[in-house]
Amino acid sequence: MRIIDRYVLREFVHSFIYCIIAFIFLYIIADLFNFIDEMLRNHVPVTTILLYYGTFIPTIFVQAAPMAVLLATIYTLTNFKKSNELTAMRISGVSLLSIIKPILYTAALICITVFVINDRVVPELMPISSGIRDSEIREVGKKEEKVIIEDIAIFGAENRIIYAKSFNRKTNELKDVIIHQNDEDHNLAFKFSAQSATWDGSRWVFRNGTTYKLDLAGYILGKPHPFKIKAIKLKETPDDFVKKGRHPEFMNYRQLREYINKFSIKNSATKRKLLVDLYYKTAFPLASLIVIFVAAPMALMIQRGGLLIGMGISIIIGVVFYVVQAICIALGKGGILPPIISVWLANVFFVGLGFYLMKRCR
Repeated sequence: MRIIDRYVLREFVHSFIYCIIAFIFLYIIADLFNFIDEMLRNHVPVTTILLYYGTFIPTIFVQAAPMAVLLATIYTLTNFKKSNELTAMRISGVSLLSIIKPILYTAALICITVFVINDRVVPELMPISSGIRDSEIREVGKKEEKVIIEDIAIFGAENRIIYAKSFNRKTNELKDVIIHQNDEDHNLAFKFSAQSATWDGSRWVFRNGTTYKLDLAGYILGKPHPFKIKAIKLKETPDDFVKKGRHPEFMNYRQLREYINKFSIKNSATKRKLLVDLYYKTAFPLASLIVIFVAAPMALMIQRGGLLIGMGISIIIGVVFYVVQAICIALGKGGILPPIISVWLANVFFVGLGFYLMKRCR
């Protein structure tokens, strides 16, 4: 690695670390002030508060990473320009793209980190932080109507997928249950549905249901077998539905994809929204890389004001990016745009804008 690359990399990494820590700290402070009255009124222990914010930090990191990269890029390049280092690099024949190359490589690593955290860590910790916020801080979970968990989908043992419309924590009862049993090649081999299921202490007792055997193409083999009462000893217990039961938006990429495919959702509006959420899981992490293409030329265009102007431009670019992205996603979920186009349109637009600005800075 060239000396100039190491220098740019060091300055950017330091700036990014400061920015991401500042964003996390500011978010926690703002959230703490938002709930401080309820925390004091409900006598929430300090350990519970620490657990709540500890499990919430990965979500904050995922959301704040693009803004931190954006601000760090403009801050680094603005400082270079202020000290005439950027001018010296350009006069020496170093292109803007070569200057920001270490930043791009680092941003690519940040994108991978964001994807992994969002796909592996957030789906596991978000239900914990949400549960603490609702039951301990806001005490919403103590209300009778919140005892019921809706739209549960868990990936159980032995290649089994279990879906239930609702689960009552007090009575340990599932409503509108669908079980898909897959073979070793992940082909749907057996389907089981029931109006309800109750835990008797050692097994689940299903009522008013039907069983189906399916071939490799997904067609029913033979006749369906209806039943009134059927006891099945699944490995999943009520605790599994409480801990693992989650809204589809809290699933990772693989789980959400299987959820869409295996349950063959017939409602086109529901499937469209879920597809937008699915594609968004791969499109959003790239935001940390994409914003650099706009931030770098904008830093070169700053003539006066230095850091303050740079921070202002960073905020404006970040807000515009998030607004455009939110509008595109809303158009996708509303059926105006195809799901995959709606989540990638903002990324493509800002990459194009960035290359246009870079050409102007040559």
